[in-house]
Amino acid sequence: MKYLLASLLITLNAFALTGIDELVNKEIKLKHIPGAVVIIGNSKGITLKKAYGKRDALNSKNSLSTIYDLASLTKVIATTPSIMLLEQNGKLKLGQKLKEIYSIAQDLPTGEITIENLMRHRGGLASGIEPQQGETIDHLIARIMNLPLAYPIDTKTHYSDLSFILLSDVIKKVAEKTVSEFAMEEIFKPLQMKNTTFNVAAPNMKLCALTLKERCKVHDPTAASLLPYPLGHAGAFSTGEDLALMAQAYLQALIEEKDFVLKSATVKKMVTLSESQERGLGWDLLSTYAEKPRGDFTKGVSFGHTGFTGTSIWIDPKLNVYLILLTNRVYTVPNSSEYIGELRRALSVEVVKSLKE
Repeated sequence: MKYLLASLLITLNAFALTGIDELVNKEIKLKHIPGAVVIIGNSKGITLKKAYGKRDALNSKNSLSTIYDLASLTKVIATTPSIMLLEQNGKLKLGQKLKEIYSIAQDLPTGEITIENLMRHRGGLASGIEPQQGETIDHLIARIMNLPLAYPIDTKTHYSDLSFILLSDVIKKVAEKTVSEFAMEEIFKPLQMKNTTFNVAAPNMKLCALTLKERCKVHDPTAASLLPYPLGHAGAFSTGEDLALMAQAYLQALIEEKDFVLKSATVKKMVTLSESQERGLGWDLLSTYAEKPRGDFTKGVSFGHTGFTGTSIWIDPKLNVYLILLTNRVYTVPNSSEYIGELRRALSVEVVKSLKE
C-alpha cells in the first residue's frame, strides 16, 4: 500500500519550535535529563533539529554532534535491517526455525522458534537473563537455548532482549560477520551514517553523552559483559542526524516506493501487522511500550522504538513525519522512565498539532 498525502507536502508549523523548546527545557530545568537532541523531518529531509542542555553534568555543552548510547534502538537500527537484508537476499527465511540453524537446538523447545517469532517478540522467551562474568558468546547462546519457554511460542507478545541476542548470533552464523560488522558495511555505510557504531573511536569519545561514569561505556549490563563482542539487543551508538538518514529512507520507501539498501516491499513487510500482532518485524506499532512515544501519530500505521537510556524514534508514513529524541536520562535520574515517557508523548502531540497541509 502506498501512503497518499493530502497535499504536495506536509510541513512543520514554524511555531512548533517554541512548543518543543518549552517541553525539553522544562525537563532539563527539573533535572530529569541533562540535555537532549530533537530532530523532526519527513521524506524530503530534516525540518527541525536542535540540541539542548549538556551532554552530562560536567559542563559539556550539548550539540548535534553528541553521540548517544542507543540502548534498545540497537534492535531496529542495526539488527532488524541486517536480518531483513539477509532475508531479502535469500540467505535466510522468516519461517526458518532455530533448530535448522543450531544443532544444539534440535531437541529443545527453543528449536521450534522461528526468525519471525524472534523479531515480533513472540518466541516464548523471557525478557532477559543475568550476565555471567567471563562468559563467552557461545556460552551465552547455549544458556538461552536451554531455557524453558516462558509461554507457548506465538501465543502472545512479550518483549525480550534474548530474542535479539539470538538474532545477532544468527547474523554471525549466516553472514559470517558480527552484527556490528554486517550493519556497518551493509546498512550504515550505504546510508552515510558515519557516526553510528558499536565501538566509538577514541577521537570521538569526547562527544559521547555520559550514561555511566566511564565515557562511551555501554549502559546495558548484558551488552557490556560481552564486549568487545557486540550483541543485537543493545550496544550501538549514534547521533540524531545519522538516525534521521535512516528515518528518511524508511519514509521514502513507504511513501515514494523508493528502494535503498532495503527494497520498498521489504520495508512494507516490516511494518505490516496481522490480527493479534502488536509488533512488526523489529519495529513497534501497538504494544504498551508504543503508547507514549506514538502519542498522536497514526495508530496502527506509525512505528518506532524506544531505548532505556532515554532514546526514541517514531515514524509516521501517513503524516510523512518522523520524530527523534535522544537523551541520556539515566545519567541524572536513573529511575526517570515516567518523565521520559511523558516527554516522548508530549513531543509527538506537539509535532502532530503543528503539522499543516
